[in-house]
Amino acid sequence: MVLLKNQAATLPLPATARLALLGYGSYQVIAGGTGSGDVNEAYATTFLQGLQNAGFSNAAGLEQSYTRYIAEEEAKLPATEWYLAKPLIPERSLDEAELQRLAEQQDVAVVTIGRRSGEFVDRKAEGDFTLTATEHALLERTANAFHHLVEAELAQFLRNEGSSPHFLEAEFGMCMHVPPPGHHFGLK
Repeated sequence: MVLLKNQAATLPLPATARLALLGYGSYQVIAGGTGSGDVNEAYATTFLQGLQNAGFSNAAGLEQSYTRYIAEEEAKLPATEWYLAKPLIPERSLDEAELQRLAEQQDVAVVTIGRRSGEFVDRKAEGDFTLTATEHALLERTANAFHHLVEAELAQFLRNEGSSPHFLEAEFGMCMHVPPPGHHFGLK
């Protein structure tokens, strides 16, 4: 489930919005959970594919760079038993220069952060209920690149080491909309 807070009719995004999809969750589907929560799907649609099906476009080269990153990181994962889900890869770190380049070319950044749980994969606080340092940095750098005045709620969230993704989900949705300059989370 994705929960979005929609202020000042920020959503739906206009079909002409140029997107920068950030976070490997935009390019890789987590279908179901682990153990009895696992799903044998006939097909799975990524977040990117769903947005493309709706007529949106992604930043040039971003899908390829994430696809390459995912393949490289998955190759590093240890082998697991057939009945166990592979661990998730760490989130990709993007530097300020790359994010600034994207902000100059795109209208909106959408950040996805994914988690998996179920049988044999118990949840833990650090880096699971809470964001990892890389995820914190991705959110902060994205907000700074796409607008220089970070919304007070997001700034507070990023400062609070104990914040959980559930706060992010409740306040901004697991897909965080970072609007262009002059628009701050739906507020003009």
